[in-house]
Amino acid sequence: MPFVLEIFIPASMSPINRGELYDLPLCDIFDELDDGDVVGGGTYATSGVIEGCHVVFETSDVGRVMPYVLNLLSSSNAPVGTIFRQLEPDEIKLHVVS
Repeated sequence: MPFVLEIFIPASMSPINRGELYDLPLCDIFDELDDGDVVGGGTYATSGVIEGCHVVFETSDVGRVMPYVLNLLSSSNAPVGTIFRQLEPDEIKLHVVS
């Protein structure tokens, strides 16, 4: 059973920008490790104002991909409050950018 993980980014960011900053680099990481895949993502808006976005991905080895994801968050200057968490099989908060 794969692990389902999510990165929530509390920033006003278009889907194209999210893809360039997070989705595509994650795909590159998963290709390099031969493990994982981006399976979803979205944008949160209230009254037409973008408040945040997220990327959902799967991997068979959280411990193996975690350092790469943390490096991506650092190199992309992820905003304070960005959350990296496991959604399945159990919900676990793995890292919060502070």
